[in-house]
Amino acid sequence: MHIDLTEVQKDDLKQLNDLINEEDIVRYLDYIPPVTLQKTIDFYEFMKFRNGLWWCIRADGEMIGSIGIIPAAPNTKMSHSGNMFVYITRKFWGRQIGRMSLEYALAAAGKAGMERIEVLVVDVNSRAVRLYEKHGFVTEGVMRRAFKIEDNYHDIHFLSLLI
Repeated sequence: MHIDLTEVQKDDLKQLNDLINEEDIVRYLDYIPPVTLQKTIDFYEFMKFRNGLWWCIRADGEMIGSIGIIPAAPNTKMSHSGNMFVYITRKFWGRQIGRMSLEYALAAAGKAGMERIEVLVVDVNSRAVRLYEKHGFVTEGVMRRAFKIEDNYHDIHFLSLLI
């Protein structure tokens, strides 16, 4: 299997929107489904405006996920940091694609001058917590009952990495 990360283009937005509406992905995102294509387009425009880092993850040419870093507002005392996200369709879980994508994105963040990467992970997404911790992310806090899936509340772990 050949994995590629390519910068998100406008032509990718429909496929990315389809992916984030998959049950196993949207479950861990703060969006309430269905996520409209317009919301994905708006996010794309925001990332362009903010000079965000955002890639499509492809396996043998098939789009299977996305990873990105949303930079903090420029010209602020936090502009050295960014917020990371990653999602991969379930069929490709457990194949080290998250690890490889994370390493790629962190290297790009360092080249872009970011010094701190933050991530929020809902407690039931233990695979994601382990992935981040294996790459040096440290839990800085827990936001209790901050995330609601169906009628159940969950904690959100706040992790960060100093580059």
